[in-house]
Amino acid sequence: MIKEVIKIFLVLLLIPSLTYAGDFNKHNRKFAKYSKRFFGIGFDHKWFISQMKTDEEKSKSRKKHYPERKGWIATFIQTDREYYDSWFSLKFPDRLTFMFVSYYIGYKELYDAMWVCKGLTSEINCEHWDSLSDSPAKVNDMKVKSYIWDIFANMGINYSDLKED
Repeated sequence: MIKEVIKIFLVLLLIPSLTYAGDFNKHNRKFAKYSKRFFGIGFDHKWFISQMKTDEEKSKSRKKHYPERKGWIATFIQTDREYYDSWFSLKFPDRLTFMFVSYYIGYKELYDAMWVCKGLTSEINCEHWDSLSDSPAKVNDMKVKSYIWDIFANMGINYSDLKED
């Protein structure tokens, strides 16, 4: 009985390290610490790890990598928090998605695209990412869509399953 409990305990200890293997494992504690500081206790820090992985995968052709200087994780998560606060009127997953898109293309670009979308038609709810990304606005770009899909995929979530009917 005790041996079985120990085996289960050891398996449970290994699962998170197998799921999120890679360069970010050594920073896992820092991601947890700063996501707790800037987003609160209940926010899953793995969103930021997923975002960083996606950003590095997408930017390999641009040779952009995150520096190993002190405080870069805190700055990254604090910046995400500022974007997250900017979209206070939105609900999950749109608020989270708008935060990621703001980081990727810039807050002003996304905000302008939302207003262009609202000016083009009243039939589309431009405060939903699916509607905005399919509108003729500037964010209708496969690179941006792919970035979002990859972040959610790294979390094990199929973004199309989150669409409202």
